[in-house]
Amino acid sequence: MVDLHCHILPNMDDGAKSIDESIQILKMQEEQNFERIVATPHFYIQKESLDRFLKRRTDCLDKLCKDSQILDIMLFFKLGAEVFYSEDLVNLDLKKLCIEKTNYLLLELPTDYKPLGLEEFLYELQIKGITPIIAHVERYRYAMQNMDLVYDWVSNGCLIQVNAGSIVNSKTMRKNILKLINSNLVHVIATDAHNTDRRKPLMDEAMKILKKKVSIAKMAELRKNSVDIFDGKSIDIKDIKKPKKSILGL
Repeated sequence: MVDLHCHILPNMDDGAKSIDESIQILKMQEEQNFERIVATPHFYIQKESLDRFLKRRTDCLDKLCKDSQILDIMLFFKLGAEVFYSEDLVNLDLKKLCIEKTNYLLLELPTDYKPLGLEEFLYELQIKGITPIIAHVERYRYAMQNMDLVYDWVSNGCLIQVNAGSIVNSKTMRKNILKLINSNLVHVIATDAHNTDRRKPLMDEAMKILKKKVSIAKMAELRKNSVDIFDGKSIDIKDIKKPKKSILGL
């Protein structure tokens, strides 16, 4: 399996706080049959220059890979980023933040409000040859209250990622995720792992839950999508449909 979203680089962001914690997270991922992962530390344009971020990211990976404990872990790494949306991003060379050797960019949005200019930004990304992957869509209140937004994003070429932890830990988020999956509006499930406790990798538990709710073919498709994105291949967006709304719009 492939994990396209995790925060395992030591002392890089709010993820792993030490090399030892990074190693423990990686061992958890390996135990859950991951073979390849993308390290996706947070990038905030308002807090740090692109060049500084890229150097820190490389330095953190170098430190991790030089630790003797890493020799026992059979995982292949790629670098990426979880890029927080800002209108100022248009001024950067965003291909440097894409998943390594691909044109896929993991994009994080504000949780409580839909930002102005988002659709224009998503369009500009694709004009530049970059495919946005919208991270953990189930956490955006406005998108879950109006899932037509998610439909529109996918209709316009975006991919959608959800967190394994959301499937395991929140019945409301699980319900929304299943609604999106059944409408062919989810393309990737990832761990978004940050540590070994509250935000640890939960893919095994998530897959056990989904196996009872989702077809074998859909499960295989979600796994294949992650592999293809890691390899830089195109994703086949299936026939999508607008999710049915509940009385509460959730």
